[in-house]
Amino acid sequence: MKILSVTTGIVVILILVCTACSIEEGRIEAKGAKANIMLAQSGSGQSRVKTTMKGKTIWKDGKTDNLMTGENCVLVVIDYQAELIEKVRSIDHDLMTNNMQAIVKTAKVFNVPIIETTVAVDLGYNKTTIPALRSLIPDGNKVIDRVTLNGWQDQEFIDAVKATGRKKIIMTGLWTGGCPALTTLDALRDGYEVYAVSDAMGETSVDAHNRAMDRMVQAGAVPVTWEVVLAEWQRDYTRKETIDGIVDVMKTHLYPWLD
Repeated sequence: MKILSVTTGIVVILILVCTACSIEEGRIEAKGAKANIMLAQSGSGQSRVKTTMKGKTIWKDGKTDNLMTGENCVLVVIDYQAELIEKVRSIDHDLMTNNMQAIVKTAKVFNVPIIETTVAVDLGYNKTTIPALRSLIPDGNKVIDRVTLNGWQDQEFIDAVKATGRKKIIMTGLWTGGCPALTTLDALRDGYEVYAVSDAMGETSVDAHNRAMDRMVQAGAVPVTWEVVLAEWQRDYTRKETIDGIVDVMKTHLYPWLD
C-alpha cells in the first residue's frame, strides 16, 4: 500500500477542485492591513487582491462565495444507525464509516454547524447514531429523532437548518434513496443548494445508490466526495488556522485507503 506524502495529497486534491471551479469576482473586505494589498480592476467590478510570497490570492467573502466554504455550509448527518448500516451493500461499511468520520472532523475544523438526526429511536425500532460518529459530534448537539423518512417533513429538523442561516447543505445519510434523497428534493425546492456526498452514503445495492444519486442530481443537487468538500473549504495553503487540522484528517482518513 502506497502512502502519499501530505504535501502531494493536498496538491492533487486542490488541483482537482480548482480545475473544476472558476474563481468568481467579488469584493472582499480585508482585515488587518499588514499584507501587501493591491486593487485589481476587472470588468465592471473591483476585487481586493492579497499578494503572497508565491503569487496572489483573491480572497472571497466566505458567506457569499459561490463555492462551498466553512462560512456558508451546514453539514447534515442522517440516520447512521446500526440497523441501517448493516443492510448497506453499495459500499464497504468500514470505508463508509471512515468517510463519515472524515467529513465530521473536517466540519469541526472549519466550525461548520452539524445537524444530526435519527429515525424511529423514540419509537423503539432503531438505536441512535453509532458511537464511531456520535463521539465525534460536538457535545451539546441535539439529536433530532424523526418518525418520517423525509427530514423536510419534520419541523424541528427544518427549523434547525434554517437557524444556521446557511443555504448550502452538505448532505450525508442512509439509505441514499430514502431519507437523504427525499430531504434533498424538498430542500432544493425551498431554495437551498445541496451537495450530496456520494462516498459517505450507502444503499441496499449499488444500483439503488446510483439511481438515488441520479435522482438528486437531476433535481439540481451537486454530487461530491468528502475530500472535495475538504479541499474546497481549505482552498489555500495560507489559510493557516485550518491547514494543520485538514492535514491530520487526510493522514488519518484518506491516505490509508489509497492503494
